Amino acid sequence: MTGGRSPGVSQAARAAFIFLTTGSAILNHEAGRQSLAEVLFPMLPVDGWAKEHEEVIDALKNAPRVLKIIGGEPSLALPYKSLVEILRCYIDPCKYDDFLWWATVWHAEQWLELEEIVSPGVRGKGKKTKVLVKQAIALAANSYTKAQIAFSLGVAPSTVSSWLRRYPEFGRVKVARQAAVVPVNDPLS
Repeated sequence: MTGGRSPGVSQAARAAFIFLTTGSAILNHEAGRQSLAEVLFPMLPVDGWAKEHEEVIDALKNAPRVLKIIGGEPSLALPYKSLVEILRCYIDPCKYDDFLWWATVWHAEQWLELEEIVSPGVRGKGKKTKVLVKQAIALAANSYTKAQIAFSLGVAPSTVSSWLRRYPEFGRVKVARQAAVVPVNDPLS
């Protein structure tokens, strides 16, 4: 024995771990987010998903914010399972079962409505940033580099780069790659 451990124990433990994790039907289930009980005892409504589908559609018709998030009116024509997968993706990824999605839609709509009340208005370009971008456009038109523009405006060069991406009017102005060479009147030449 070297180091107090036999090499067979670690290999056996590794083999057991690989066997338990790769051959497990529960761990490799297509809907891996389901609980053990749902995998072993799947529950389906007596009428299929017809009543649940109808309730979710009614809830979505009364939830314009949620409907907008999941793709609008075309989403209402989807089959129930597809609609639930979209709702799970955009609204509640932690809701594992396929039941009572109408309540989840209703809660999400309430949340989004309250969020609009707390933080109204459209997010976007602020007044101060608009002024700085206009100044940056003027500097870029005078052959300033990103670094020179950033220094002149007191911002980071990465900020100027993000403005180039976010503001199309700034992107149309060619920013110099090198500092412009200003001729100097040299009396000796």
